[in-house]
Amino acid sequence: MVRDFLTDRFYIYGDKMGFESSQIRGENPVLFEAEQGQLKPGQRGRGVWTRRVEIPDLAELVSEEIADYVRQSNIVRGIPLAHEFIRS
Repeated sequence: MVRDFLTDRFYIYGDKMGFESSQIRGENPVLFEAEQGQLKPGQRGRGVWTRRVEIPDLAELVSEEIADYVRQSNIVRGIPLAHEFIRS
């Protein structure tokens, strides 16, 4: 099986939301959102909604040392998000 995929990707998971960067070139990343509130008696887990999200060009948000690389990269939107996550 042949498949075009990106090797530089990242995932962020929290209690209420999660984010997965693109796995296939040209595909938008996925945002996961968990149902909130009390679980009903007998309910074993929360519902999770997923949606593909469009992320704008964020090269201006990273340090100048990597900004040019971000502008030229195939994963231009993922690098600033990972950079901000690491900084926080």
